[in-house]
Amino acid sequence: MKKIESLGVYDLNKNCKLVRRSFKKGDVIPKHNHPEADVVFLLLEGSIDLKVGSDSLVIKQGDIVNFDGEDEISGKILEDSSFAVFLLK
Repeated sequence: MKKIESLGVYDLNKNCKLVRRSFKKGDVIPKHNHPEADVVFLLLEGSIDLKVGSDSLVIKQGDIVNFDGEDEISGKILEDSSFAVFLLK
């Protein structure tokens, strides 16, 4: 067992990568994608105007979003936020 407390990128196993990040209100998540991965995005705190492909959704603390990593993702941070993203093969 391993407790993951700090921000960063972690290879949990050959099929799962974890990304823990935090942003301040007004920051922007630049447009990018995660080819060859299924993405599970868990907002731990705050709120984000999240854009995935042509869809837009305001997510809040505790929300979970799942999408194909081929889709482009971007976002605007509406409140100080932290999240965990699981990239699954």
